[in-house]
Amino acid sequence: MKKILFVSFLGIFLTFNVAIAAIPETNRMQLGEISDALPAQEMRIFFTQIEPIMRKIFGPPLSNINLKIEANTNGTDHDTGYTDNEQTLVLAGQAKRYQEYKVSDPVRAIDQLYSNMIHELAHGMYYNGNKRVTFNPQWINEGWAKVQEILMAKALGKYNFGTRPFFNYYLDRDTIAGTTNWGSSKQTMNHGLVYDVTSVVHLTLLSAASSSNDNLDFLKTLNNRIYDTVKNTGQTNLTLTHYQDILRPLLINKKIDGISAYDWYFNNPNTLTKGILGNHLGIATEPGEIIAYAFNRVSDGRDIQEKALSGIKVTIKAINYDNKILTEKTVQTDMEGNARIPLPKNGDATIMTVNATTTVDNKPLTANMFYFDAPPQDSILSGVLIDETGKPLPSKYVALLRSDLDFSSKEKGVFTMIVPTATRTVTLDFLSYKQEVTKGPFARMFAMTIPAKYVVEAGRQSDTVINSGTIKNQSAPNQKTPTLVIGIASLLAVAIAILVIFKSPFNRKNK
Repeated sequence: MKKILFVSFLGIFLTFNVAIAAIPETNRMQLGEISDALPAQEMRIFFTQIEPIMRKIFGPPLSNINLKIEANTNGTDHDTGYTDNEQTLVLAGQAKRYQEYKVSDPVRAIDQLYSNMIHELAHGMYYNGNKRVTFNPQWINEGWAKVQEILMAKALGKYNFGTRPFFNYYLDRDTIAGTTNWGSSKQTMNHGLVYDVTSVVHLTLLSAASSSNDNLDFLKTLNNRIYDTVKNTGQTNLTLTHYQDILRPLLINKKIDGISAYDWYFNNPNTLTKGILGNHLGIATEPGEIIAYAFNRVSDGRDIQEKALSGIKVTIKAINYDNKILTEKTVQTDMEGNARIPLPKNGDATIMTVNATTTVDNKPLTANMFYFDAPPQDSILSGVLIDETGKPLPSKYVALLRSDLDFSSKEKGVFTMIVPTATRTVTLDFLSYKQEVTKGPFARMFAMTIPAKYVVEAGRQSDTVINSGTIKNQSAPNQKTPTLVIGIASLLAVAIAILVIFKSPFNRKNK
């Protein structure tokens, strides 16, 4: 038995001490020849700003890269990409827009070019010689490129990722995902939504698996493992199995929202790559708009395509937290299958439910989502309570929520709290049902799914009990009591103790 144990421990020791081939620290990306159709000088200056940021986030590229940038001014964004077997990036739709706007709106022309450079150069960091390392399915490649894009844009002060993409994580999985390939395979609205979802997934994983919220170093660790796999296998077109083998040892004992980070990650909506064929209706929000979209998902035996359903009538409705209809309109889908109406004003941090209905081929289609104006500040965690079908609970139930941190607000179906930067998890408690929430150095919107039996229990609570849980009436159990209150309470306790001692008969002198 002792020998077996010794061998077992030796095996474990060897497993965790195998030397990993690390990316050489001297590897660098530089820009080579740039097409005359593009502003070469400005692009080179911009590259000198972002290259150090890229290395900080990514680590060094997988090899030394001298990247040539060509332009296809007759193409679309779907034509943008890298040339096989050479270190060349072709900008298509971006180059076309630059030519269109460089005189009439030069700021717009070059800004859209810069924002796309950030994303595409993130892909370019994976060049191993003249071949780019890629994973199939596509959501893996795009997710890590979006993470780099988001972090670089934030470092440059270009934009804040915000919270809107987090709502799309909770949309119907089969509708927004369901295909292996993106680009022209996806209906236009869906194409943007899957990017939002994979961005949310990879930002959350980055937060959970990094050393700390102040040191988001997980991507560098991951890239060394990818480099090691490429060197050991000689392959650059890596499979899902390769990727799972790379990630598995890196996520041991890591958790996201209270469960295994590995399981959470590989259960994200984009892992559903074989969706239900037939007609679909989806719904989402964008700044100032509610967008319903319709498509027919078909298969040619090799690939799955989403064909836009244009010219169909869709009724879109928004209802606020107390079931008041905020807007209801029937509109036709355009050539891309999209139907748009203005997003109604609903007040800050106030939940609304959004619904779309239509009939196609005599069959009704329905889509639902929830939305509120979630605060975009990096320190804030906000959210709602939903049932197991994804439907928001009655808005008053949010008052029953407790936490290990103070809430800023719990009303109208929405909770918000400020989370210290160093705090990586928050525990929510709904009638003793507990949920751990991962919180990185980014704003996050979280929908807490409440099991059916706790929803039933909430329905048994009196209005008096529910109202006692509002911010103005009660602090949550285990919430941190303000320091000043603790200090005053302590002083009062000491004063009372002193009075008791001095008035005690044992302290009186015998006369």
